[in-house]
Amino acid sequence: MKTTSNDVFNKLIEEYELPRDLSFKIDLPKEILDILNDEIQITELGIALKSNNNLRKPSHEWENQSIIEYDENHFHVDWYAKSGTSKEAFMLGIKTITLLAQKFTDQEIKGIQSIYSFQTPELGKRFSKENNFHTDGDSYLMSDRLSFHKIRNGEKVMAPSVDFKFEAILIIEI
Repeated sequence: MKTTSNDVFNKLIEEYELPRDLSFKIDLPKEILDILNDEIQITELGIALKSNNNLRKPSHEWENQSIIEYDENHFHVDWYAKSGTSKEAFMLGIKTITLLAQKFTDQEIKGIQSIYSFQTPELGKRFSKENNFHTDGDSYLMSDRLSFHKIRNGEKVMAPSVDFKFEAILIIEI
């Protein structure tokens, strides 16, 4: 398993005093356990979780199978942070994506890229201000996205880059 993270991710790890090896413990809500316990399906269209297998063939010029997988195989866990804090949501996201990657590894499924992106309200505000979207009175929420897709030669996904400075990004390749 190869992991890559950006500076924002590393700063949040430090700020939230989490171990760099991501070996912290956190109670996972039932909804997240359901995702982690879902059956992995591998079909001619790609890889997906059984309960969310909406894979299809590309229907637009700009699409490829990896983009479709990345889009269809995404979910959010920030909704399940009981305390509603950015720290708890960040921890849930990290734990979910690492456990999902471990599930792929345990089932000897290789050639998968999992991507976790997380934005605190402060990062969202900073993005809006730097891009002249912000107006006084705007409020910002935390947000996250977890996704996975097969790594295919010559196919790129439209995912956040580790160079992006307004979201914490963790990429796991198996």
